[in-house]
Amino acid sequence: MAAGKTLNERDAKLVKWLGEAHGKEAELEADLTAHIAQTQKQAYKKRLQQHLKETRDHKRRVAARIKQLGGATELL
Repeated sequence: MAAGKTLNERDAKLVKWLGEAHGKEAELEADLTAHIAQTQKQAYKKRLQQHLKETRDHKRRVAARIKQLGGATELL
């Protein structure tokens, strides 16, 4: 959290929910990475790699929003 900034109730809930979403994105990232490693079909692998790229971007944007609200991102 930013020095001296206390989250109001709304922002605290939002940060909590975004933290949960960030965790799910991290889980999906790990699952996709493992699935890509096991996939032989190139067209399917290419789509999984695109999904992984989108997932990483979404995880990054969620973390940025948490930080913007004043939440802690170093624990994510």
